[in-house]
Amino acid sequence: MHRLLPVAALSLAVLLAACGQQDAAQPQGGGPPPPAQVTVETVILQTVPISFEYVGRLEASREVEIRPRVAAVIERRYFEEGAPR
Repeated sequence: MHRLLPVAALSLAVLLAACGQQDAAQPQGGGPPPPAQVTVETVILQTVPISFEYVGRLEASREVEIRPRVAAVIERRYFEEGAPR
């Protein structure tokens, strides 16, 4: 027990010294900090064009492959490619 007493006293002295340094580092003004600087803008009513640009790829939802039922060559198609039904 006698060995712990000097260690405890030394620890208490170091703790009190550290607390005293922290108080000395604080400014003595005591008031609140100054207000933050802000930028102010005036609102102006005006017409703004709306346009959107997107990058994309189109793909058909359905695809149909046309080929003959017999071993032959298709000579003519009776539809236009891309036309609805």
